[in-house]
Amino acid sequence: MQKIIIQNQKEKLEITDIALGAGQLGNADRSSECYKILDYYIEMGGNCLDVARAYANGACEEELGRFLRLRKARNKVIISSKGGFPLERSSMHLSRLSKQELTKDIEQSLKALGTEVIDIYFLHRDDCNIPVEEIMSILDNFVKEGKIRTLGASNWTAGRIGLANDFANANLLTPFSASQINWSLALTTPPLTGDITHIIMNSTEKGWYQENAFPVMAYSAQAKGFFTKYFSGNKQKLSGERSYLPLSINIHRAERLKALSEELKLPMSVLLLSYIRSQSLPAVAIGGFSSLEQAQESLTAESIRLT
Repeated sequence: MQKIIIQNQKEKLEITDIALGAGQLGNADRSSECYKILDYYIEMGGNCLDVARAYANGACEEELGRFLRLRKARNKVIISSKGGFPLERSSMHLSRLSKQELTKDIEQSLKALGTEVIDIYFLHRDDCNIPVEEIMSILDNFVKEGKIRTLGASNWTAGRIGLANDFANANLLTPFSASQINWSLALTTPPLTGDITHIIMNSTEKGWYQENAFPVMAYSAQAKGFFTKYFSGNKQKLSGERSYLPLSINIHRAERLKALSEELKLPMSVLLLSYIRSQSLPAVAIGGFSSLEQAQESLTAESIRLT
């Protein structure tokens, strides 16, 4: 896998351009399979594990912490975690970005993960009613305390990231060094995903990332299995059906994806990850796998680049 550099004034991280979304670790019935996937990902040279305080009510981070202790693998990986997520899915408009709330999330994440520092810490959501000056000052304190190495913004618009970084750089604070955004070959919109706080990659967002060579980690990079399920006839996930099926352009893209898959004799899952990694900006595809076999199939993407 190739490396993407995520850097601020003091820290430089080199992460592989396929990150492993470890969200399924929170399911106790899935632990054995998840451990096999984690082992294989690291064996293949992957080094970035993406979790969040909100996943499985904290159980995801706890299980990842157990895995890292059992494998003595903390120094082999870069941990990407997120905090500041609203308390309820039904109340996504109620943010949790106060110093008290963020401190609670970070302390709980550090304890669950069994680490003294989180390598990349993303704010899981934004609140445009809170000035960036207030948010960046709070986050900089966590960096100075040694709890966080680099900062990221998840589901923040490029405009807000730019404002935040302008303030941080002008005041010698730690800026955001990466962004997580909803991005895949399939198109969608926040209303279709069912969460209006989602930020979706579009031409405006992409233009800013390209102009600033700003690193992006794409979540939902495999479009929640939409394409493979469309052709296999298997039942779509509700989130995938709702997010992608209403837009006819995604059916056209599905047909083109299938044709390319047959021409190159490569699984569609490989092409979906390669689509993100072949962009004209520093991009990491976050892959999520439900089985070791799926991971083994998809991670052959590490050698594929698309024009």
